[in-house]
Amino acid sequence: DRPAPRHEHRKTDFGGTPAPQPTHVRADRLSSELQRALNMCPSADFRRSVVEKMQAGAKIVLDIRPRGRGWEVVADLTTVHVDKRGFTTKTTTRTEKLSFSWHT
Repeated sequence: DRPAPRHEHRKTDFGGTPAPQPTHVRADRLSSELQRALNMCPSADFRRSVVEKMQAGAKIVLDIRPRGRGWEVVADLTTVHVDKRGFTTKTTTRTEKLSFSWHT
């Protein structure tokens, strides 16, 4: 007898992608909550772009919401760059919006 698996893999209509549901996540690191939300998006390119930006120090506000007969995920990313030279400090804030839509 094999022991029961610790967690079942939920089957969905998206080939392993969890079924989407309205989600709002605000994070400054790649948390498990953010990873779960990202996994609802079927676009590997979108997920990869967000992860790369987060690893580069971006903060994120991620929204997944119904749109028409499908879903939309929007990531508002903010990166703060601090440049210190001698006695001066220059702070630059860069914002970027990534989005992806799909039909269910």
